[in-house]
Amino acid sequence: MKTPNHLSLITVLLSISGFQLFSFSAFPQGSLTPPGAPAPTMKSLDQIEARTPISSAPYNISAPGSYYLTGNLTVSSGSAITINAGGVTLDLNGFTISSTASSPGAAAILIGGGLSKITILNGSIEGGATVSGSTWSGGNFSDGITFTGSVPKNVRITGLTINGFVGSGIYISSDHSSVVESCIVQAAGVNGIRAPVVRNSTAVICGLNGIVADEVSDSFGSAIASGGNGIFGTYSVINCGGSSSNSYGIVVSPGVVENSYGESSTGTGISGYAVQNCNAVSNAGTALNGVTITNCYASNNSATNATITGTSVQSSYAVQAGSGRCIDAGDVADSAASSQFSGTTSAILIFAKNVSNTYVEALSASGATGIDADVVQNSWATVTGNGSLGIAAQVSGLNCFGKVTAGNGGAILGTQLNNCYGASVSGLAILGQNLMNCSGTSGPGGTGLAGNGAAPNISHCTAWMGNGGTGIDVSANAVVEDCVVVSATTAITVGSNCLIKGNDLNENSNGVVVSGTSNRIEANNGSCLAPGAAYVLNGTHNLIIANSARDNGNNQYVLNASPNSYGTITNVSSGGVITTSDPRANLVY
Repeated sequence: MKTPNHLSLITVLLSISGFQLFSFSAFPQGSLTPPGAPAPTMKSLDQIEARTPISSAPYNISAPGSYYLTGNLTVSSGSAITINAGGVTLDLNGFTISSTASSPGAAAILIGGGLSKITILNGSIEGGATVSGSTWSGGNFSDGITFTGSVPKNVRITGLTINGFVGSGIYISSDHSSVVESCIVQAAGVNGIRAPVVRNSTAVICGLNGIVADEVSDSFGSAIASGGNGIFGTYSVINCGGSSSNSYGIVVSPGVVENSYGESSTGTGISGYAVQNCNAVSNAGTALNGVTITNCYASNNSATNATITGTSVQSSYAVQAGSGRCIDAGDVADSAASSQFSGTTSAILIFAKNVSNTYVEALSASGATGIDADVVQNSWATVTGNGSLGIAAQVSGLNCFGKVTAGNGGAILGTQLNNCYGASVSGLAILGQNLMNCSGTSGPGGTGLAGNGAAPNISHCTAWMGNGGTGIDVSANAVVEDCVVVSATTAITVGSNCLIKGNDLNENSNGVVVSGTSNRIEANNGSCLAPGAAYVLNGTHNLIIANSARDNGNNQYVLNASPNSYGTITNVSSGGVITTSDPRANLVY
């Protein structure tokens, strides 16, 4: 049986449920039909920037603002659009400006003098001029875009294609605040683009200059007229290409050229103060010129012009197809040069003050000199033919290698040579005033090492002669000490007033041959092939002491003239204890 309290609770719950049912049925949700299109909530273009349409030409812009073309514009004479107010944006809107004038008398777009904050963009301008060779004809506009009076400032020109003008495509002169970018100019009789800053643009088939600017980047310019330059920069040209017929592909004065390519038919491919990571080509002129040249490649084909000229050349490579020089510079380091000329030339492939860590070759150019410099270090030169010379180290050479692959050319010439190696087929391997730790090799008719200049000194050197020639040749006032000569016709030839001491002469036809006077031949060891002699004195007043010679069945001490002074000649070839008491004795063993 339920209590009264339970009945009251049930009554309350039923009352709440009934109210909820009544409430939902008494208040309906309303109409589901949409109220209509929403009202606009965004501003129109005119509300954001009031733009003035241009539908006919000629048109004069006399007030600041934004202007746009509604279609192509054509005029019969004069300029199509003249800008006589600053603070103007002119949008060609993808359309073209042209003229039907009978002669090129005005610019398509003319900017008034001294104006600022001008922007021109997005369209084309046709000038109507054509060129054949270097002769320009026809045309309706003289220039694409230019100015009158004083130079405008803060001008930005972008996204234009401009074609066929006897004057310039774009000319806004030299104020540093103006920029031309993403434009194309084709066929301009004077300048393709002239502006302070040019980016991502192209100007080709131009007369005087393709591009003239203080700063040029990611662009290409070419000039076809005599004296015309592909790109003419002041401060920098970066990631660009330039081409010229007989002047400069790219020229920057006094600035830098980086990551660029320049070519010229008879002029200079690239010229700048600092040139880095560039490629330059010239057919008959200098390919690359600069004060500092780093990590560049250059090639040309010239009898008179060097491939690369500069003050400092580093990590670069020069290829010469003509009979001229490869590199003409103050300092050359970590570089290479190659002459591909086939024939006889007297050219010096690398001519410099200092050369280090550099390789040069002339495998077909007979008579060339590989390297000619005051100081040469850690470098290699390979040349060929009669009259050729591998390395000329006028002051000093260190750790160098010179090689002559054919003929009687010389491998290395120098004043002070240390730790150098020279090889010649039948010529002079190494010639110098002071030679130390050097090695020279040559064949029949050649010479391994030779002293020149006043009081030459050859010490701790080796001459490998390949069964012929002279190992070491000194004429007067020389010292030859602690050297090795192998397989020579004559190991050492001596003039007058020389000291020949402590040398090891092996398997030569003859050892020391003296033609002059007042020489001291001391403490040498000679091992000669029969019927040769270790010591042959054809001169007079010479001293020969404490030498040794291997017995080959013939007289090893040939004293053809007198008076000469010598220690006792003692034959100890039979073995046993040497019994002579003469400390100056010359031995045969």
